[in-house]
Amino acid sequence: VRLANAARTELATMLVADKKEAEAVELLEPVIAAKEVEPKVRNLALATIGVAYKGAGKPDKAAEAFAAYAKAYPDEKFTGDALLLAGEHAANVGRYADAQTAFADCLKRFPDHPRIALVQLKLGEALADGGKFAEAQVAHQTFLSKYPKDPLAFRAQFGLGWAMQNQKQFEPARSAYKKAIESTNGETAARSQFQIGESYCEEGKFDQAIPALLAVEDVYAYPKWSARALIEAGRAFEQTKQPDQAKRSYETVLAKYKSLPDECKVAEAKLKEMK
Repeated sequence: VRLANAARTELATMLVADKKEAEAVELLEPVIAAKEVEPKVRNLALATIGVAYKGAGKPDKAAEAFAAYAKAYPDEKFTGDALLLAGEHAANVGRYADAQTAFADCLKRFPDHPRIALVQLKLGEALADGGKFAEAQVAHQTFLSKYPKDPLAFRAQFGLGWAMQNQKQFEPARSAYKKAIESTNGETAARSQFQIGESYCEEGKFDQAIPALLAVEDVYAYPKWSARALIEAGRAFEQTKQPDQAKRSYETVLAKYKSLPDECKVAEAKLKEMK
């Protein structure tokens, strides 16, 4: 039986390397469940099954497997990676508390991990996704203090802005969003510009919201954020008694962003309301 378990595990590692993760899972699950397995074999099986679950499209199972490895082997070389992976997969399936625990554990136990900056960033994002905005703010501020030159600093700036906006700290939030925009011209920049406009709307400053929102489509080429910005700009135009401009914003969504059904439904509904 022991030799069979070792053979299954060895074959499973080869299957994973060949991108046949589902077949690897079938081999490894009995090994993990077995009571008598050599320590080296169990270690390899538990590490491999997490990767196999990931490749097989089972992130929930992958999160559990990586967390189980970290618990079973707290001092192994791979444990820091396992905690990072456990956190990432837990976050991907909406298990934010589990993600927060994994990332925080990695930060505490493996401060010299080569990807520790990413762990700090991921912790902030998981805290925000879980609605813990005050803690997310601290986590992102910690990232920016420790790793100001990191290539992912723009994400921390956005995360800081998002955390502060959700605590109604609007002006500091906009400052953080602007720093994110200064650091990147990708989708995060488009989202940051959108949030600047949204923050003005939340404050009832619709005159300032309008140019900020219209800039999303003018400057960036990310349809989702352009369409959403036009819808919010339309609402701001309505609030400032500019119905013609509002109508034009909603009609632009329908004309240019037909591939976004949710946004088009909102635009259609707004036009019906105006009629």
